[in-house]
Amino acid sequence: MQPISDGSFERLITVLEGFMPLSVQLKIELKDALGEVSIPANKLLLNVGQVQHVVWFLLSGLAREFREDPITLEEKTSWFWTADGFLFDDSAFFAQEPSYRGIQLLDKSQVVCLSYTDFKLLQQGFLEVQLLSEKVRGYYSRLRKRHGEESHALNAMQRYLSEQTLLDQLWGRVKLRHVSEFMGMAPDTLGRLRKQLIKR
Repeated sequence: MQPISDGSFERLITVLEGFMPLSVQLKIELKDALGEVSIPANKLLLNVGQVQHVVWFLLSGLAREFREDPITLEEKTSWFWTADGFLFDDSAFFAQEPSYRGIQLLDKSQVVCLSYTDFKLLQQGFLEVQLLSEKVRGYYSRLRKRHGEESHALNAMQRYLSEQTLLDQLWGRVKLRHVSEFMGMAPDTLGRLRKQLIKR
């Protein structure tokens, strides 16, 4: 792992300050705590049952979240992250409890890393860190809630159109089965909808 580059740090700060302004002193301390690393495709960052000791910010690449059926242990994709996303399981990182989810990189990825130990030190030194983390967690919680609500309230075509920006990034990079699990649709239905929209 290398220290974070100036360009990557500026990109991270731009995303963070989309949630709230940050003090100059926090930025200085944060930069010293961050690392940057390139990770190969298909790397498992977090397995089900593990405690998450590092939070990742995805500079480039693609990641999926999955759950395991407690009986069959079959994996089911529940989320995707693209560039400029924060990769974490809420309870596994912030509460340091065993995760109910796993996180896998699907592409070769460039990530920024912050350890839980350094996160707690920053949180103790800067009151704004607590508010910032709550805003980030709330943002992803709202996205997940909206996705779940749309899965029940919208028909298949409406759900596809709602997620089309993300789906356009997934085609050719992700197995159809994983995309269909995330969308809550049969693979045949998802493939048919895609063909219909391509023909338009």
